[in-house]
Amino acid sequence: MTVIDQMKLFFEPRSVAIIGVSRKSGPGSFNILESLQAYGYSGKVFPINPQAREILGFRCHSAVENIREGIDLAVISLDRDQILSSVEDCLKAGIKAIIIISQGLADIGKEGKILQDVIRDRARAKGARIVGPNTMGVVNNFHDFTTSFIPLAKSPSPLSTICQSGIFFVGSYSLTGPFGKAIDLGNTCDVDFADVLQYYSADEKIKVIVLHIEGIEDGRKFFETARQVTPRKPILALKTGRTEVGAQKAASHSGSMAGKDFLYSSACKQSGMIRARDVEELNDLIRGFLHLPLPKGDRIGVLTYTGGGGIIAVDRMMDQNLPLPQLSPETMSKLSSLIPPWLPLGNPVDVWPSVMKYGARPMYRTYLRALLEDENVDAALCIFLTPRIPGQEFFDVSEEIIEVSIQFPTKPIVVWAYGPNLREMGEKLESSGRVVFLPSAERAVQLLSALMERRKFLERNGRIAE
Repeated sequence: MTVIDQMKLFFEPRSVAIIGVSRKSGPGSFNILESLQAYGYSGKVFPINPQAREILGFRCHSAVENIREGIDLAVISLDRDQILSSVEDCLKAGIKAIIIISQGLADIGKEGKILQDVIRDRARAKGARIVGPNTMGVVNNFHDFTTSFIPLAKSPSPLSTICQSGIFFVGSYSLTGPFGKAIDLGNTCDVDFADVLQYYSADEKIKVIVLHIEGIEDGRKFFETARQVTPRKPILALKTGRTEVGAQKAASHSGSMAGKDFLYSSACKQSGMIRARDVEELNDLIRGFLHLPLPKGDRIGVLTYTGGGGIIAVDRMMDQNLPLPQLSPETMSKLSSLIPPWLPLGNPVDVWPSVMKYGARPMYRTYLRALLEDENVDAALCIFLTPRIPGQEFFDVSEEIIEVSIQFPTKPIVVWAYGPNLREMGEKLESSGRVVFLPSAERAVQLLSALMERRKFLERNGRIAE
C-alpha cells in the first residue's frame, strides 16, 4: 500500500469505528459521533461503548472484534491506560488506520513518550499507521468527514492544512480561512508532514497547502518531500517555537523537538516553501495565493490618493529590494492631460489632483487602467480612502478597482486603504475573488514580494507560472 493509499484511509474512509464514544450529547458534550453525524458523513459508523446499546440512533458494539465488517479507520478516545490494549484490538481486527485523540503520552514527558513509542512500533509491525496522539484528527470537507470532537462549520476551499495544534481547526476562520482538508498531527508519533504532503500533492482539488509546524523529527524526509511538492503547489509554512522559550513550550505541547530556527528558514527557502513570520502574514499569504495571479516580473505600480502613502509603499519596496519602475512614455502621454502642469508625473502616481477636478470614480478607473496597460508594470498597489457611509460615497472606488482587475487577469492588484470604513470596503473588494485588501502598505508590498518570489522559484525549476 502506497503512502497516498494509506492517507486515503484517514481522509476518505468508507467505514469508521469510534472507540470510547460518550453517551452524552448536545452542547458541551464533545461527542465525536455527534459531530460526524452533523457533518453528513455517509459511510458506515460503528460506535464502541460496552456500557450502551445505542447512541444517537447508532447501534453500539462492546468491542472492535465484535464488528463483522471491514473497518477502514478507528478513532480512539480513551484514558491513557486503555490506549495500548485498544490499539492492539484494532490491529487484531486488521484495521490499518488509527487516530488517537487521547492526550497524556509524549506531550507529558518521558514516561508518556515510552508508551507512545511502544504503541507506534506495534502498529508499524502490523502495517498500520497512526495519527496523533493528542489530536483532533482529520477533516475532509469534500467527503463530509470529521473526527473533531468540537463541532466545525463546513465550508470547502482549495486550501488544505497540516498542523500540530487543534487551534487551526476551531480557529480556522481567524487563522487561515475555510479549508478543504485538514489534519492535526498532534504528537506526530507516526504519520508526519511528509506523508500528508504526498497525499495533498496528488489531490487536484487542493491549490494551496498551509503548514503549522512546532517541530519535525525527520527533517531530511520532510524537506525532500517539500522540494518535490513545491513545483506543483505553493506551501506556506508557519513555524512556531522560534524562540528558546517558545521551543520549550512546543516540546511540552506536542512532544516535538523544535530545532534551530535559522536552519528552518534556510531549508524552507531551498525547498521552495514560503515561510510566514506570524499568523497575520500567513493570513495575507493565503489570500494572495488563493486569489491573485503571479506577476510576470518584479515591477510594482503604485496608485495613491496621497503622496505620503506612496512614499510609505516605496520605502517597503526598497526594503524588499524591489525596483521602482518608471512609467512608459505612452502612459505618461495618456495621463498628462489630466494633471495640472505643476504636478510631476511618475511612479507612485498621485491621482488626487485629478480626483479634485474630475471626481474619484472616473479618475481612479482611468489611472488604474493606464497603469496596468503599461508594459513596465507587473502588479499594482492601490491606495485610497475608505469613505464614511452614508455621506461620502463619492470616495468609494471599490467597484472601479474590481472592474479593472477583471480586465487585467494576469496582473495582481493589492489594496491598502485607510479611513473609517475598512471592514465593509475590504469585504466588498475581496468578494470579487480578484483583489486582496490589506491594512498597511508594508503588508501589501510583502505579499506582492512573496508572489514574485514564487514566480522566480517556478522559473528556476522549469515551470510556467499560472
